[in-house]
Amino acid sequence: MFDVPRVGAAFVLVALGVGCQSSSAKPSHACSEAQALQSAKMRGNGLPPKTISLTFDDGPGVRTVELSHWLRDQGVRVAFFVNGKNVPAGAEGEAVLRAIVDDGHVLGNHTETHADLTKLTPEAIVDEVARTDAIIAPFVPDQRFMFRPPYGAWNDAVLAALDASPMSKYVGPVDWDLGFQWGPGMAADWDCWSPNGASDPPVVDVATCGDLYLQQIRAAGSGVVLLHDPYFIDDKKENGGTVDMVMNIVPVLKAEGFTFVRVDEVPSLAAVLPPLATPVADAGSDGATSSSSSTSSSASSSSSTGGAAIDAPTASASGGSSDPCSSSPQTRATNH
Repeated sequence: MFDVPRVGAAFVLVALGVGCQSSSAKPSHACSEAQALQSAKMRGNGLPPKTISLTFDDGPGVRTVELSHWLRDQGVRVAFFVNGKNVPAGAEGEAVLRAIVDDGHVLGNHTETHADLTKLTPEAIVDEVARTDAIIAPFVPDQRFMFRPPYGAWNDAVLAALDASPMSKYVGPVDWDLGFQWGPGMAADWDCWSPNGASDPPVVDVATCGDLYLQQIRAAGSGVVLLHDPYFIDDKKENGGTVDMVMNIVPVLKAEGFTFVRVDEVPSLAAVLPPLATPVADAGSDGATSSSSSTSSSASSSSSTGGAAIDAPTASASGGSSDPCSSSPQTRATNH
């Protein structure tokens, strides 16, 4: 039996085999005709030059809300792919998730425990995704569900398990282009901070790691960037870490003319996600609302300071959804 401290509707649907799953061998994807998981990993293909999407895995952490507010004030919207086990229970966790979406960012599913899904049974695979889905679904507007598997570990068996369950409502696997490994002119933040990684020296300071990220971003010109908001040098907040590095490199990239878009604006994802129904205030604005509702219009209206003028999500006042595909309500990973 699985220890499930926060069981939501999604887990019940999985257990009963109901919800979006049809009686046929393959789900009907009734939640959204366009949405579906797929075999190929979804990256930043098609992004214009000097356009990047920042994504943060493995949170939330102790400085995630601080980072969320800072990015909002910079006019930069991002995605946080969270692990359910890292979301505080009850009102505290709800406040963290609400702060993220109210700042104009989006939440994605990174499983409950950061397990390598390729090593699990089909039932355990679905459970890993469903448990986090039960936590974040009330904060995901308009059925725009996105999934990123831990370590990028993905194969046909994982796809089949999820595709035969109500978790087929997710778009993914959402992958990355930059920030995934240590090497010449590139870095991975988790590796920079950990003495057990491949970096040389074993622990790299914030400035050096940030410089390597800048080198890789400049060389690539565009792409989805992988980062981890909960991690610090030697796991000590006072030593600095990813949040500090992001606060260093974002102003540099903006000054160099880079534009930031949310990962749901990346062409491969935008093409299969349903549109946002409700525009809200632009990130970093004083309350004016954004009127764009499509990827093309939002991309063309991105500001020169790096803030993408797009529709951002807000959690519903009730904190839940009547849709059958939604739910009601740190240990360091050694990779992504």
